[in-house]
Amino acid sequence: MAAKITEVRSQKPEARSQNIFTLFSVLCLLSSVLWCLILAPMLVSADSEMKGGYRNDYLPRGIVPKHEMDKAENWIAIFEHSKRDEWQEPDKVIEKMNLKDGDVIADIGAGSGYFTRRFAMAVGLTGKAYGVDIEPELVKYMGDDAQKLNLKNYIPRLATMADSGLDPGSVDVVFICLTYHHIEDRINYMNKLKKILKKGGRVVIVAFYKKKMDFGPPPDNKISEEVTIEEMKEAGYHLTKRLDFLRYQYFLEFEPVENQPQTYTD
Repeated sequence: MAAKITEVRSQKPEARSQNIFTLFSVLCLLSSVLWCLILAPMLVSADSEMKGGYRNDYLPRGIVPKHEMDKAENWIAIFEHSKRDEWQEPDKVIEKMNLKDGDVIADIGAGSGYFTRRFAMAVGLTGKAYGVDIEPELVKYMGDDAQKLNLKNYIPRLATMADSGLDPGSVDVVFICLTYHHIEDRINYMNKLKKILKKGGRVVIVAFYKKKMDFGPPPDNKISEEVTIEEMKEAGYHLTKRLDFLRYQYFLEFEPVENQPQTYTD
């Protein structure tokens, strides 16, 4: 051991510098490895929350939604996912809608009836909640759901892209959540939808903000508030309420222009 110490001490200055540099490099490498071991779980965890533009923890395991409707069972799993309440906040949405006992509400693009069943409870036994959808499997699911919950005022209704299938003057509130962008020829459709509204009826639209977020479809598959408002104006509606209490979505309420009180001048 003493001989080795003597040998090291007798090295030239250039050799000592080289040894110090080598030791420093080894320490840096060990430090990098240590930080990788510490940060790796964090990086994996962060990556696992995002897949296909969606937060994994807000979606059923193994299902990444596509913009087109492919399998009804996949969409039911998404619509009914246990964590949906966290970001959708349905109780707050319904509170802001100011529903009354006896109201008739049409949930257009109701899907699995996530909101429809809640509306049926909110409007009481004298009210009605129509779950309107174009997918027969989803309409069947809502029918089974209504029976299971024993809600006779929870009424599934099969529709088409062109017609809601509801009677003229039969609805107090039309509700469209996350499906406005799916409607073909929206201006014409929304214009025709006015006929099912009672006098004083209104339309509520809830949709994802058109911006990059940690949850929801990519921006190209969304419609901005401004475009929605402009399209509804073209369809013959005026904006009566605009709220931003939801983290990922905007809340807009409209009434047909003919509901506005008319003013006259001499």
